[in-house]
Amino acid sequence: FMESAWVDSDVEIGDDADSDVQVDGKTYYINSEEGLAWVANQVNTGENLFIGSTIYLESGMQLDFSKKLWYPIGHSEANSFQGKFVFQNNVIKNMTTNGYYLNNEFKEENLVKDYVGLFGYTKNATIEGSVKFVTDETTLNEGSHITTEASYGGSLIGYAKETVFSGLSVENHL
Repeated sequence: FMESAWVDSDVEIGDDADSDVQVDGKTYYINSEEGLAWVANQVNTGENLFIGSTIYLESGMQLDFSKKLWYPIGHSEANSFQGKFVFQNNVIKNMTTNGYYLNNEFKEENLVKDYVGLFGYTKNATIEGSVKFVTDETTLNEGSHITTEASYGGSLIGYAKETVFSGLSVENHL
């Protein structure tokens, strides 16, 4: 059990390509694991559900989640991802998630066990592009570990309500 999460990471937001999150109006370009964790935190706290926005992962980027616990993007209908998300031949390695901890407190009573995956809950969203989930045998945390003791779990999305999948390719090599 990991006691730190990607949501704890520092993130640089700006309009240049060196930022973790590059912003151009309602278009966001994610350039790091920390940047994607920022997206999850925005949705999970209800600060930004990304309605009318498009998010692009940097083309060909490999995300390695081996060191920290992943909080799914969205954990309820009220706090669900509602924008457009575009994968660009991305690879996600060593994702471990068991849900979302309310208030970022690692206590069993704060664990939302439903809606587990890279995205926990999407609503009126569009997901497109190509993404691959893989195992990296060189890490202590071998492979992707996605567990739920309740309902709705998957490597990409736990629960997709009124979500469009356009030209989506998802591979799992776990």
